[in-house]
Amino acid sequence: MAVWRLACIFCHVLPMWLTAALLGLAPFTVLGAGLLCPEIEVTEKIEPPLSDNELRFICGESTKTGGKSEGWSKIPMGQAVLSLRGFLQSRGLLRPSFVPVKNGIRVTPGPVTRVTSLKTNVEISGLDMSRKRRVLGEPMTPSLLDSVTAWTRSELSRLGYPCGTVQAAGDPETGAVFVRVERGDRFFVQSIETRFQGEADFDPSSLRRFDAFKFGAPYDSRLLAISADRTITDGMAERTFFVPVCTGKSGVVQQESILGEKRILSAGFGLNTEEVSTASLSLKRVRLGEKASAASAEARVSFKEQQITTYYDWRFPSPSSRHSIRPVIELRHRNENPYEFYSERILTGYSSTFDFSGVGLGVFLGPEFRVYQTRRGFSADRRHALGLDLELRIISHENEFNRTKLGGGFRAALDARSNVNEFVSNFGSTIARLRFENVWNFSNFDPPLLLAVLRGGYSATFPQNGVGALQELPPDDQNFLGGIADLRGFSRMELPNPEGLSPGGLSAGYLGLELRPDLLLGEVEPMLFVDVGALGRSSYFLDDPIYWSPGVGLNWNSPLGVLRTTLAHGYTTRQVPGAAPLVSHWQFYFSLGEPL
Repeated sequence: MAVWRLACIFCHVLPMWLTAALLGLAPFTVLGAGLLCPEIEVTEKIEPPLSDNELRFICGESTKTGGKSEGWSKIPMGQAVLSLRGFLQSRGLLRPSFVPVKNGIRVTPGPVTRVTSLKTNVEISGLDMSRKRRVLGEPMTPSLLDSVTAWTRSELSRLGYPCGTVQAAGDPETGAVFVRVERGDRFFVQSIETRFQGEADFDPSSLRRFDAFKFGAPYDSRLLAISADRTITDGMAERTFFVPVCTGKSGVVQQESILGEKRILSAGFGLNTEEVSTASLSLKRVRLGEKASAASAEARVSFKEQQITTYYDWRFPSPSSRHSIRPVIELRHRNENPYEFYSERILTGYSSTFDFSGVGLGVFLGPEFRVYQTRRGFSADRRHALGLDLELRIISHENEFNRTKLGGGFRAALDARSNVNEFVSNFGSTIARLRFENVWNFSNFDPPLLLAVLRGGYSATFPQNGVGALQELPPDDQNFLGGIADLRGFSRMELPNPEGLSPGGLSAGYLGLELRPDLLLGEVEPMLFVDVGALGRSSYFLDDPIYWSPGVGLNWNSPLGVLRTTLAHGYTTRQVPGAAPLVSHWQFYFSLGEPL
């Protein structure tokens, strides 16, 4: 009879215990509720679970970690509760209850508090709290409030209020986050005080040639960051940064610079499926003389192309001037699908940079002499020409600020050169190549929710002796398509003829549209794209067929460098009589160590 009663009790209690366990209410379940320490009981599961290091601060070493230190063998209850409360707050558990029990304390973590609204106490033109993503719906934690504070402070600094104070606070009951701002007076940049760590044997005003900001304009932290980045990239300083002086002098910004060595040796290595491997080596001499001129020798080597370039930047007329005379010597070998050639190029010209209306402009203009020796391809064996070279670069400050990770803005480059037959030249031509990229950040979210990237280019060659003189031109003056640079569904310079049995076009154009959604994958950035392009037998018009290639891709800012991969299918619209055969295939691309 007793056995029967025990069996009935067991059958009655077991389902209740299992139910409680599944709900996380059983005191010793594997779901996380139970005893943290002999004196601390938790009634609900904590997510994510407490780490060993956190348990050490609550329970001491001997209880949970097997440590031998006497100082950590016993944690006072008050200190343990204080530590546990902080760890719960870091998980968004802001309303826990601590109830004393016979052997210690019982803790109920309570529900996660999630952010329901984000507001501020001021109205400043350009300050839009709704731009800040990954706040609404997120657990309200101290780190999230810190990120909101830092973001708001950054926005104020961008809008001309670098000396304002910001404090974000959250309401655990409602989930509302309120950002209190004391913006102060608007800051206008009037002067820069330069300070150096290291030997500064040049005129400090040389640093002003890199400024993206204007004196008398409102303080903009992005423009100051661009100015610092230009200074470091040029090699003038190993590190430099700007600090506004918020007390005393009005409109003063201090620029702190750490000067490195005058000789800068740098090397790089990359892998990709088009060139197999790439290696680069650069030796640069910076801060030459009072005007801080520079000289450089660079080499880049891959299976497709080898190039050595040397140049000297002589600054004039003053140290702060952006103008320079730049002589350049370039030796080059290219072995592509449609051709192989060697070339030597000597040029010198005027170089300068400008900043205006939210954009930066770079220009180079001068005479050049170039020599080609064609080993393979539709061109005469030896070509030489004396002509005029023009290079224009334009980039919006927004794009330059986001150069390491796309975020908006535009950039474009125009390269043109022209030479006349029989004027120290054995051929005559004019060629112009334009490339551009525009990035839209939909709704201007930060970080972006969806980026749309439109990129494209157009090239046109104008032979002095007409269309029939195409094969008189060096291969570098002919136009081809295909590869990661333009049509990603085709191999590198595959078009117009994958067998390389025809000359390039006198014109070529392409457009590509990319969509880059934020799928919350951290540093991994997926993308969808489609590219469209065509070549032309004339300098003014593109002809059939039209090539297009839809595809997908992935960018990852890995610890080893930028990893980039795409997979696209190339299509040809229709067969054209007398043209190369239709091209249609899959094309895969992979690279490690290239920019986005």
